[in-house]
Amino acid sequence: MSEEEKRQARIIAAGIQEQKEEEAGTGCLILFILGMIMVALYVIGKICIHYHIGY
Repeated sequence: MSEEEKRQARIIAAGIQEQKEEEAGTGCLILFILGMIMVALYVIGKICIHYHIGY
């Protein structure tokens, strides 16, 4: 099997594993969304601070 085939097999296996552990997957999704919100707040905070210093 080529590297690409191995990679695809791992993705498929991960997908099957995810279906088995739907609750764990939901937990990961929630963590991911929280992470995205934290990044967004950080970026917005930096922009706000930048504009406040600009005044």
